[in-house]
Amino acid sequence: MSSGDWVDPKDVTGEIHKDVLAVVRVLVVSGWRLRRQGHKFYMYCPCGSGGAQLRVDGTPGNSSQRAKILLRDARRCPGQHELLRGRR
Repeated sequence: MSSGDWVDPKDVTGEIHKDVLAVVRVLVVSGWRLRRQGHKFYMYCPCGSGGAQLRVDGTPGNSSQRAKILLRDARRCPGQHELLRGRR
């Protein structure tokens, strides 16, 4: 897999910490796409151009806090995607 490829969360299980990966899976189910870019990943909103782009660190210092921040930032997307509504 090279840089810039769209990836499935199951293919990066060993590269992203489990707390962050759980949030990535929720986002992918709701339409977000995961892309490998260099040594990190980015999530892209299903809104298309102009939508949110979130950086996903594979091994953050505090993975549970980073997972919460990732989900919070995804909720701020202007599209307010159905599967993210009401999730806490």
